Amino acid sequence: DIMPLTPTRVQRIAPKALYFDGIDDYVSIPDFIIEPGNEITIEALVMPISFDDFRGIVSKYIDASNRIAVAFGSDKKVRFGWNIGNAGWDVIQSDPLTEYAWYLIDATAKIRTMKLYVNSSLVANGEHKFVDFNWNAFTTDIWVGKYVIPYPCHHGYFALVRKYNRAL
Repeated sequence: DIMPLTPTRVQRIAPKALYFDGIDDYVSIPDFIIEPGNEITIEALVMPISFDDFRGIVSKYIDASNRIAVAFGSDKKVRFGWNIGNAGWDVIQSDPLTEYAWYLIDATAKIRTMKLYVNSSLVANGEHKFVDFNWNAFTTDIWVGKYVIPYPCHHGYFALVRKYNRAL
């Protein structure tokens, strides 16, 4: 369900939600190995306040040749995709979302299969055109609430971020 933001509702739905100011708030987590490295589910309960640029939800980024990202775009769509070893960037995306609403975002990868869920409904899926998913292909910190400079950080709330070592 899409729910409008009110202080009471934030406290009732996600009393420990973290507010990100859209300027420089993000969380950096040291990289980790997952087994098997060719599948993952990234889950986030998030409330965007603005979509004025490409804003990361969860990303692992060295450069354009080595990146994995779940992010909001200025068109209000959430995206999930990767490029590993400069093989080629491919992405799936949702329909436009709205500000001030809670969304449960689930992005899954298994080999080349990409799936994106919003509020438990499958909104996009496909086969990556260029390369198999491999979390362990490169090492760098994982960012929550950030994609990469010069893009701004996430503006809104995070109530939950989880990673599963399998495609759910």
